[in-house]
Amino acid sequence: MSLPDFGKAVRFFQFGWRAYKPKLAEERYGRLNRRGKLLRGPCTLLQEDLELQGDHTALISSGTGLLLLKNGRLYKLFRSMGYIFGMTVLGDRVYLLHLLQVEGNYKHSEETFRRSEIYSIPVADILAIEPGQTLALRLEWSERNVLYSFCNAAGGRLYAVDYLGRLSVFMPDADGALDKARARHVMINRHADGTPLRRYAYTHLNAVSISGDRVYLGAHGRKAHSGRFSSVFSIDRNLKPETIENVFTPYVHAHDIMVADGDLYACDSRNSILVRNGEKVYQDEN
Repeated sequence: MSLPDFGKAVRFFQFGWRAYKPKLAEERYGRLNRRGKLLRGPCTLLQEDLELQGDHTALISSGTGLLLLKNGRLYKLFRSMGYIFGMTVLGDRVYLLHLLQVEGNYKHSEETFRRSEIYSIPVADILAIEPGQTLALRLEWSERNVLYSFCNAAGGRLYAVDYLGRLSVFMPDADGALDKARARHVMINRHADGTPLRRYAYTHLNAVSISGDRVYLGAHGRKAHSGRFSSVFSIDRNLKPETIENVFTPYVHAHDIMVADGDLYACDSRNSILVRNGEKVYQDEN
């Protein structure tokens, strides 16, 4: 076999393997889910004697599980099949976004396996965890073809935004369980012709914040592909579609756009700049 023919054969098998990746991921998800091992402990100590200024306690999301920084030590609370993305505190519980995305041969196509889940854990349980112990996580929500990328809390409600353009609002019960019957969903990000954005695109939602009577959502714009910079969508807290507004910003590849106390913060990722109301707050010179 000649070298060009061998290269064609390799590409053929790569194409076939990628075509099955989403299905294999879905089957693995089902297997782990049935065994209760999508998120699995126990807590392990990763690093100690961290040289930090001050006494910090923080939860850190990752692509392989949830990390805890406490008393100068770094712990992995549990391992996960997918990403732990957004998280927020509501009442006495932490709510976590767990998402899975496995793409096939055609990126952003319908063959991609996508699934999102929301879990919650009491704050007290997290702070008391020790190596060798396992957290009891409670599954609050699970849905296919959704990629919850960020969440926030305000007014006793949990706000979660989907990469694909949907804003979801959940009302917890007295014990913190998300009331599925009262969940509300509204499509925010749309194509230029007004049709809903059903697939991951070059402009997707990756941040949500609440200020006053409006909910603000950051849209990550990839100008080289979409012709648009990043923007800020907003909708009133009653989620009326006719109140949706969109304002474009000069920021490239903006992540974590948020409104706090009336100020607009954004990370202009391509230019390594953090801005507040258009003014540069910090720039990474490296």
